[in-house]
Amino acid sequence: MPEQAERKRDERPRRPVLRVLGIDPGSRFTGFGLLAVEGNRVALVEAGRLVPAPGRGVPERLGELAAGLAALLDRHEVDVAAVERTFHGVNSRSLIVLAEARGALLAVLAQRGIPVREYAPAEVKAAVAGGQATKEEIGRMVGLLLGPAGRGLPADAADAVAVALCYSRRRHFDRLSERGESEARGDRKRALTSPASRANVPPCRRRPS
Repeated sequence: MPEQAERKRDERPRRPVLRVLGIDPGSRFTGFGLLAVEGNRVALVEAGRLVPAPGRGVPERLGELAAGLAALLDRHEVDVAAVERTFHGVNSRSLIVLAEARGALLAVLAQRGIPVREYAPAEVKAAVAGGQATKEEIGRMVGLLLGPAGRGLPADAADAVAVALCYSRRRHFDRLSERGESEARGDRKRALTSPASRANVPPCRRRPS
């Protein structure tokens, strides 16, 4: 009997695996983290940093970042990319360079036809580790959520994984919310069309002519 039950579980169709690439843009270091999401289960496929050669100008660094991301996309199938938005607390010069790095990365994703979702740093923190979490706390939470594979990552890579986790969690909760709204609409429709409901509707009366 246990063997039959086990066989039945194996025969159930598996949910499709969604490949989510998280990106934490930067002109010197760009973190990335690729997750395989299957229902409520999340596994880390690869995480690391794209690091341009030191001492090069901004155009050359941007070119290397774009080439590094393209090589990553050649290695892995990606269904959606989650990219952290520009942080407005940095100085204007750094903000410009960071925006240029994001633009180079977004262009590569667009060329590959990969959908992009963008999240502010506060959204990522709230979804993964709490609204006031530090980088260290985010790194620890990534390790707790993903196990040994998510521990000891560079800060940029851990941040990128957190962005991907943010997308995964937001998607999960959005689907639950949509399912709840759909069920509520179905309940209301069934209530309105039930015999008991129709019995309580007063008959229409014609006005005397």
